[in-house]
Amino acid sequence: MDITSVDVLVIEDDMPIQRLLKHIVERLGFECDCADDGVEGLAAIRRRDPRVIILDLLLPRANGFEVLRHLHNHTPEILRRIIIVTAASESTWAGCKEVGMTRTLIRKPIDLELLCSEIKACHGASVAAGNA
Repeated sequence: MDITSVDVLVIEDDMPIQRLLKHIVERLGFECDCADDGVEGLAAIRRRDPRVIILDLLLPRANGFEVLRHLHNHTPEILRRIIIVTAASESTWAGCKEVGMTRTLIRKPIDLELLCSEIKACHGASVAAGNA
């Protein structure tokens, strides 16, 4: 399988939010790809090797926790590239930390300034680490 890199992958099942996130990413000057659920998201990660992943936790087919566990077990270095954006309760962050998440959890409704800052920081760290 040929891998073509993308700057940001958005894994979000709510179409208005997915479109908003894609618009924000593109306004920041980054290339964006989207996936509608966790299964599609994992396939897109393998196919597109994103520098940044914006992940919702409440997804169909494979939820965000399943995506995180899969990545933790197979490619744990990708976890540093993930930004969680979710409507799930703050207590869910404990579950994310159990699989190695360290980035900021962004709750919906989305703090756009925080999101933009996290995307830029995560992208810069990924490029600096050699994930270009």
